Amino acid sequence: MKPRTYLSIMAALTLLLPLSGCLKPGEIPVNNGPYIQIYYDGLLDCDVVYIGESGPMVYFQIIGNDEVDLVPYTSASQGEKKAVFDSLSKKHFDYGYYGEDPYANEIIKKCYAKDIVSFEVKSKEDFDVGHPAGTSLKDVMVYDAYTSFPWIKGGYAGDPVFSHFRMMADLVTTDQTTLLSAINPFTLSFSQLPVLNSSIHLIITVVTDDGVIHVFEKEAHF
Repeated sequence: MKPRTYLSIMAALTLLLPLSGCLKPGEIPVNNGPYIQIYYDGLLDCDVVYIGESGPMVYFQIIGNDEVDLVPYTSASQGEKKAVFDSLSKKHFDYGYYGEDPYANEIIKKCYAKDIVSFEVKSKEDFDVGHPAGTSLKDVMVYDAYTSFPWIKGGYAGDPVFSHFRMMADLVTTDQTTLLSAINPFTLSFSQLPVLNSSIHLIITVVTDDGVIHVFEKEAHF
């Protein structure tokens, strides 16, 4: 029996998030200004969770704690926070969308204030013959995330779109790690089981665009 945690429930909710919008056509609000209306900055947190029989999943979220506050930057912010919001909008080419917003109430619009520059996953143990200890496991892991960045970068062409990227982790580009949700920026799951060990210790490294290198050590059971 795999352990279940509160985070696993949150991960399940995020992965099952309906992207068609939860409002009726007559209730869809109109967006006037930057498409992304709120960013959160805080502590990048990582855990290994288990959902049903799907095996271990590396789950990320943005949190606050006693040392690091979870800080929102919104279109309604004032002073320095408004300056930060404006700079984030400019960074993401989000200069102003004027039209209906079917995703106004979706958690995918609560975006992380940092973008992911790169990430790496390695194991302290041998995964299989082709992946001895200390080598990258990205070619046996699946990256899963939502982002509106391609649509915004493309000049808001057509109706609002949140692209769902589910792909092999070694093929991910920065367009797929930009403007991610603060609730769950992305998840990583395994496309195959390890051959040589039923439990491995993962070393996960994530680099954000502020130059910070986040390192996590987590145990995964199969």
